[in-house]
Amino acid sequence: MSTSSIVDALRALADDPRDASRVVVSGASGFLVVEAAAADDRVLVLAAGSAHVKLRPDQVQTLRARGFTRLAGRPSLGRIVVRPEPEALAARLAETLREVYGDEQLTAVLRPGDRPSLDDARLLAAMRTLAKERDMPSRNRVYGAVLGADLLVPVHADGPAVVGDLEGWQVVAAFTGFDQLLAWDPRSPAVRRMPGIELFPMLAALPRIGSILINPRGTVGGELYRNEILALARATQGKR
Repeated sequence: MSTSSIVDALRALADDPRDASRVVVSGASGFLVVEAAAADDRVLVLAAGSAHVKLRPDQVQTLRARGFTRLAGRPSLGRIVVRPEPEALAARLAETLREVYGDEQLTAVLRPGDRPSLDDARLLAAMRTLAKERDMPSRNRVYGAVLGADLLVPVHADGPAVVGDLEGWQVVAAFTGFDQLLAWDPRSPAVRRMPGIELFPMLAALPRIGSILINPRGTVGGELYRNEILALARATQGKR
């Protein structure tokens, strides 16, 4: 099993000045993500967890034996590697993917990017209030806040990516911030930054839209259903 492509990707990450770049090393069954940490002499390695693959207890035990542990705000186990040499780290990543997930054929990709900055305070506060009060005024505040917010929306070539199914209807997702996105998927999938006032008319035009998840697996989130999406789309008429 050659690790040369992993070494090349890790070297490219070390030379990348952007603050949200990462290397994703993938096999058929699992993946590892390498993020540059705040200090220049260390990286963070995250393992594919139960949100992405079904891990058996023995697989979790193997990860823990390799130094992976639970990290605050992360959906999967991770570990810090200090002063990583690309060749040694690449070999360790390949060994972990083989032992934990049974993957022999690997690909390594540098996903470059800058951390987007979004002002999510109003929307998060409104969602927290709704979770406590459960009344219509609180719900209306969430509606207003989500239309006024900028959101990160996972996308594919044709528009918003479908991330789930609701009794045969499509489910999409949106995130109030980059950390909320990484809590959903540490690989940092392709996203488009969209104002809510533009997003909801787009969603309403989809023939099978069932709901939109806000910050799935995040610290604060919720779900808006088809009738709410259509109502919010109508509310934007004349405002764009």
